[in-house]
Amino acid sequence: MEYYRFYNLLSYWIYFWFVLYIKKIITINPLIIFISVFVLYDLVIFKLNFINPVLNEPDTPVRTLRYILAILMHIIPLIYLIITYKYNKTNLEKEILFTAILFIVYLFYLKYNNYTVLTIYNNKTNLIELSTKTMDEYISLRFFNKVIFSILVILKIYITYLIIKTLYKKYIKNK
Repeated sequence: MEYYRFYNLLSYWIYFWFVLYIKKIITINPLIIFISVFVLYDLVIFKLNFINPVLNEPDTPVRTLRYILAILMHIIPLIYLIITYKYNKTNLEKEILFTAILFIVYLFYLKYNNYTVLTIYNNKTNLIELSTKTMDEYISLRFFNKVIFSILVILKIYITYLIIKTLYKKYIKNK
């Protein structure tokens, strides 16, 4: 079940790009890939649900944790990127190029590991199988152990704190 690992999810690749961007280690804004992946993922999930409907996902602590992690990794960074985006044609070209390169590298990574996008993002697997696991089983499957899980959660909370602090200083405090 190696395909469950967090590093196989494009979301984590994008999130690490976002972390590098917000810490000003790289200057290429990941807004385009954030929006692209949301649209692409929503279309894939819609298609999978339409072709092969999944029974309701069980309401478990793992499901709640997954929603919290998704908000910290997807929604909050996306809001930040939209609010702070400054259009620049040269930067836009770099953003599109970097997005394409990252996506191609990701597809090669999957191919090299004998995975497909559907292997990683199989709706039934992700929604039902993972949500029925205990918290310890989920952490072991997705993150190897509690130490790596804790480091990633602390990183997400810290980055969320930086986002809120930055937006507060820039848009609320100065008004």
